[in-house]
Amino acid sequence: GYLKGDSIPDVIGVLDGKGNTDPVRVYQEPGKSWMYSGGGYTILQLMIMDIYGKSFPETMQKNVLSPLEINASTFENPLPEKYHKLAATGYRANGNEVKGKWPIYPEMAAAGLWTTPSQLIMWAKEIQQIYQKQEDRILKKEMVNEMLTAGQNDHGLGPGVHEHYFDHDGGDEGFRSKLVAWKDKPYAVVIMVNSDNGSIMQEIMLSIVRAYDLPGFEPIVFAVEEQSKEKLMRFEGVYELPGLGNAQISVKENGLELTAAFIETPAFLLPESEFAFFEKGVGDYVEFIHENGEITGFSVKGLKATKIE
Repeated sequence: GYLKGDSIPDVIGVLDGKGNTDPVRVYQEPGKSWMYSGGGYTILQLMIMDIYGKSFPETMQKNVLSPLEINASTFENPLPEKYHKLAATGYRANGNEVKGKWPIYPEMAAAGLWTTPSQLIMWAKEIQQIYQKQEDRILKKEMVNEMLTAGQNDHGLGPGVHEHYFDHDGGDEGFRSKLVAWKDKPYAVVIMVNSDNGSIMQEIMLSIVRAYDLPGFEPIVFAVEEQSKEKLMRFEGVYELPGLGNAQISVKENGLELTAAFIETPAFLLPESEFAFFEKGVGDYVEFIHENGEITGFSVKGLKATKIE
């Protein structure tokens, strides 16, 4: 993001790397593997601007937000003065206020939506209606069916797609959010926090799921295989994940802690077997790759990381 007073590139400047991010370039064959791409959404932003011949916020307001009566939300960046009194101040993980109260994102499609839980849930409700009733509304039912069909890494066209629900997590500097909507039930949840410390969202979500007896979040039971500190130290180091950045793994207590700029809170990994670990919070599997007794990388959710230090 950028601060008020910074030189802010336009969308083409962002794609060409003229701001504070790397240029967006194709580095592998499309469809070969799944990976979240904020740069990909910025390309979509430019496509929408080219097709409609208008600014991205104006196009989204006319074609998405207004038809759904989402009238207190905007993609405009910088945030217009009229919204300043309504906007929450973002806070970093250490409790410090974000400089300027909130960042500015010219990458509006990927990171620029200003909204509230009660507003955003109206989008989820619309997608549910189309999917559950198989009727055309703001989108054609064929498009929504494709959106909610799981492809690589359990993702459809946009949201994550699971057996019972679809979801999306959001994160800007000083802000975190979570949306979950059930495919076959009239329930949806949106949680937002104005802090980089967003781990409480998972606790809130699980409490709601238990209260309403909603499927898809049943506890997963793992058996921990104790490993000595000496064995765990084999996994320490810096790992590179293509398109995301570097992750640091270090020994902590009887497991491993994974930290990275692209995840909101550190992940704590516990061993299930010699080279297979699971993430304590959500149960994601992490499988370490080894050659001749040396750890060379790991895989998680279809992504492969290479050990570089």
